[in-house]
Amino acid sequence: MIQNYKTLNLETLRQGISGIDADFGAYLATTAVVCFLLQGHQKGVLLEVYDHNQTLIEIFEVVWEEQLTQKDFQSYKDRKDLANYAGMAVAILLILQLTDYQDFERTESSGAGVDFWLRKATDSFDFESFARLEVSAILSATEKNKLQTRLKQKIIQSKQSDDTFTDAYVIVTDFNKPESFYHIHLVEKL
Repeated sequence: MIQNYKTLNLETLRQGISGIDADFGAYLATTAVVCFLLQGHQKGVLLEVYDHNQTLIEIFEVVWEEQLTQKDFQSYKDRKDLANYAGMAVAILLILQLTDYQDFERTESSGAGVDFWLRKATDSFDFESFARLEVSAILSATEKNKLQTRLKQKIIQSKQSDDTFTDAYVIVTDFNKPESFYHIHLVEKL
């Protein structure tokens, strides 16, 4: 039976999107490619996306054009840093696919408890036009470093900026399986 999956195309980041220039987007895309390849996955790998209750939301086929050499991998020895940026790549593409948010702005510091501010493509400046995004990723989950545990930690962390009265999206990714957990932390509006 042939399945038709939605596509997460890492090349989208290389072209740049609103708030992510092409250079930073290319870096994010490359880190994601490296993470998938380090875990033995090739382009066309299927990424399963679950909600916080572990209910399957969607399956995406992840594609890219980049061809990496062994020398390219030498730039990505810091695996924690690598996974973090690769997680951003996946999370941004998931937000583009699963929500109406199209504009991304990196936060200035970790004090916000989130990595990005999100904005819908609208002229409106009401609370419904904005949201927050917290991202985390790991190369391979372990008994001590489970994706569900990481999701819970990041949901708590995102609450640091609940006083903005904007909802928070939390996306954590395991590149080994590969899978992502997707959660929306709804904040009571004024």
